[in-house]
Amino acid sequence: MSQADPHAVQPVAPPLAPGAGQGEFVIKVKLSWLTSVLPSVVAVGLAIYAFGPWEKGPEAHNRGSYERPVPPFQPAYGGAPGAYAPPAYGAPGSYASDPRFAPQPAAPPALARAPEAPRAAAEAPQAPSAANALVATNDPNARLLTDAEVSGRVLELIAKLPSVQDFDGQAVPPAKAIQVFFDPRCPYCHKAYDALAGKLPVNWIPVAALGDVADGNARARAILQAPDRRLALRKSFGGDALPAAGPSPDLDTQLGGSFEAFAQITQMLKSAGSPQLGVPTFLVPRPDGQVTIYVGYDPDILAKLTRIYRG
Repeated sequence: MSQADPHAVQPVAPPLAPGAGQGEFVIKVKLSWLTSVLPSVVAVGLAIYAFGPWEKGPEAHNRGSYERPVPPFQPAYGGAPGAYAPPAYGAPGSYASDPRFAPQPAAPPALARAPEAPRAAAEAPQAPSAANALVATNDPNARLLTDAEVSGRVLELIAKLPSVQDFDGQAVPPAKAIQVFFDPRCPYCHKAYDALAGKLPVNWIPVAALGDVADGNARARAILQAPDRRLALRKSFGGDALPAAGPSPDLDTQLGGSFEAFAQITQMLKSAGSPQLGVPTFLVPRPDGQVTIYVGYDPDILAKLTRIYRG
């Protein structure tokens, strides 16, 4: 038997140090966990972003809480030529669509006769409303309020709204004058003023019917707070700048009541099938106690309203 060479190198497996050979296993485990869990985490994050209660896109900004963006107002011009049509009351675009923009109006005038004391069911009368009493006339832009009692009540209440009395020295009670709702920015209201000023007794009642309530009310305040309202009205329609009026919560409340009354009149006309709604809107008392509601301006406005008013 041959003896081993004492000088030959024998392969000897070196001892494993504690933890040696485990690094590759740990890396493989972590990569496997990421590839299985990461897609679910990303999907959940995208779902939260997509359906979360916050604004997105370039318009988003830090509000502190979510608010629905208010659509920009687009003033509506509608109906037949001669009237500016107000936005639909309560629809997007009018101040009533968002409670943050709605002034707190005074109680609007009641446009229906109060019911009489209760009687037997067979005898109890049906109190006619102003809307039900409106009938068509030969003029498509005019509707006749046939109930004299309702007519008197409507005129009496509307005559109490803040207005410019353009009576030119005529001894006429305010409730017996022509009531006209106008917007200081309305060109047809300007034309109507030029045609009627000094010729018929008119109460000019400003309303912000053409949108931008803040601007409309500011112009109305400038007229109503002027020392001479008639002069201020003439200057306003003539394009002259009026001194800015100071804030007046009471007057703003009254102007809100004027808009409410105008909205009710407009709704009455709409229910009666009037083809034209907007400003100017005239309520013309007749000698027989009835009232003609006329909407819009035309070159014969003075002759038409004079015939109605004088009878």
